Amino acid sequence: MNLEYVQISLLVTALKIALIPSYRSTDFEVHRNWLAITHSLSLSEWYTEDTSVWTLDYPPFFAWFEWLLSHVAHWVDPEMLVVTNLEYASVETVVFQRMTVIASDLMLITAAYFIAKAHPDRIAGGPLMFLLIVGNAGLLLVDHIHFQYNGMLLGILLWSIHLIQQQQDFLACLVFAILLNMKHLFAYCGPVYLVYTLRHYCTGRYSVLKLLAVGVMVMAVFAASFGPFIYLGQIEEVMSRLFPFGRGLTHAYWAANFWALYSFSDKLLVVVLPRAFNIAVDVAEGHLAGGQVGVSRFAVLPQIAPRHTVLLVLLSLVPCLWSLARKPDPSRFASALAYSALCGFMFGYHVHEKAILMALVPLTVWVASPSATIAHKCHFMLLSTAGLHALLPLLNQPQEYLAKILLVVLYLYVVYSTVLCHENRKTSALVGRTRPKPMSLHPAYVAYMIGSAVLQIFCTLFCGSRLQESFPFLPLMLTSVYCALGVSWVWTGMIYSYSFQGFENGGY
Repeated sequence: MNLEYVQISLLVTALKIALIPSYRSTDFEVHRNWLAITHSLSLSEWYTEDTSVWTLDYPPFFAWFEWLLSHVAHWVDPEMLVVTNLEYASVETVVFQRMTVIASDLMLITAAYFIAKAHPDRIAGGPLMFLLIVGNAGLLLVDHIHFQYNGMLLGILLWSIHLIQQQQDFLACLVFAILLNMKHLFAYCGPVYLVYTLRHYCTGRYSVLKLLAVGVMVMAVFAASFGPFIYLGQIEEVMSRLFPFGRGLTHAYWAANFWALYSFSDKLLVVVLPRAFNIAVDVAEGHLAGGQVGVSRFAVLPQIAPRHTVLLVLLSLVPCLWSLARKPDPSRFASALAYSALCGFMFGYHVHEKAILMALVPLTVWVASPSATIAHKCHFMLLSTAGLHALLPLLNQPQEYLAKILLVVLYLYVVYSTVLCHENRKTSALVGRTRPKPMSLHPAYVAYMIGSAVLQIFCTLFCGSRLQESFPFLPLMLTSVYCALGVSWVWTGMIYSYSFQGFENGGY
């Protein structure tokens, strides 16, 4: 590994270690409980045990990952592996679990290294692209403060992207099949893999044999994952854990997607219709912002079922899939993957705000490529601004306030100075300038980023004020809706590009 990559890796790892004493969300207890379940109980009890409310709800391969970690945890502090030790958080337990996240990030670091090393442009790509991936502020906030393993999972996704770029389609599908059996949320990316594999790999003289080989391989991976539970007669219990539709369309804190705008519109109608049109509305039906997890009903707008969200996701994917089918170019795969993840984020059922990272990380690979235009890079800047801003409420402790703001602002500055200003560096080189002028963003983008800063200041001042007692959910609702507008703008630009520019110019 080149010195620049080593320096970046060490710097980011040192920052992660410094964040070990930070605030921990309930996800810390979730994963401690999963360590205990997989270590202390038999396989037949993994998906039926419910001593804790934080039951195992990831696919079996991730459960086996927890099982492996638990054998190391046993030597650190065996008390963390007792199922009934709810909320157990000794110093040894905290350090161990934090270090497992840091260690598992090696998957992300190595994948980012091989992708960046193969990049032909060392100004926009190379070490700078590596920094934007491994130093992603969202991953630092969600994994190393809030506590999750997104870095490892996205690292597996990046390995699959790298294999696609190296024309190793079969291995890329194998890696993705493994990823699906670690976190099923990546199923939103499945249609892109399906279309690309059919059009790029399963062609030529041995197309049928290639298709058969891919099919057998995928079935073998799923059999290894779910086979034991099928044998135990527990596949229904596993599926009910993986797809808990009883949690409702939106999370307690709305993800910044289409359903945040939909829910906000319903609440506006609850207020406007009785006053402006004298139409009676059942206010209790529209109570969607109480911070509770569960199925809530809209007061005015039509109710949304899981099947409706699946249909919307598939329909929104059609332009991208059609464009990819017509031009299955490996260089376009990362952008298609980012768009599919963004469609899942926009219209999926009970989507968490953290899922925006599934789109941001592969989009980082795309915007640093020679094919990306300045418009694509501006979209990346806007999506980074909106997506990262939407993650800030996850860290609601005052001691982390300065850290989270600095991490996001610094990351956005790096995005601007390395990705966006790169266009001016190329132009300056062509005209013989030695120092490029800073690139001017479109006024709409500047206005949105200023608005983001103003909203964050308002939410900060709002907390602790008298208004908070009457409107406790107001800052979260405003943040969700404002960030949803930014994410929706990017999604609209991407689907427009695929719909009207994809056939001739390759779209995204």
